[in-house]
Amino acid sequence: MKPVSSLFGRCAAVCALVLSFSLANAAAPARQNPYQVDAQKAGDTRLTLGFEFTDSGDSYTVELRRSILEIVDGPIAAGTPKVSLSTAELRAVLAGEPAPAGSGDSKTLARLLAYLDRTQTGFYMHVR
Repeated sequence: MKPVSSLFGRCAAVCALVLSFSLANAAAPARQNPYQVDAQKAGDTRLTLGFEFTDSGDSYTVELRRSILEIVDGPIAAGTPKVSLSTAELRAVLAGEPAPAGSGDSKTLARLLAYLDRTQTGFYMHVR
């Protein structure tokens, strides 16, 4: 398992989906993109998407279930929909740009992003 600082530093764009504070080398984008799952929109949706970062070689699997987003570092399981992006490309997508052509399952990425809400303010963390 990677050290937490390395994990968050390299996947800061993905972590911005669930964290509203800055980590490692992506401080400004994480502050600009504080995402939180919209529980009413997400409802009982179950969605899994793999992220491969072309600039670092890291990969993560993001799973939305029961309105909770879980991020797991490591290899993406066979058959899991995935996108391959650089950190900068993912930041652009989070800012509203379309996913680059050939980046993978952009439809699932768009579905995942549709369940996120940027209008909520403050920091909230649900711990089970």
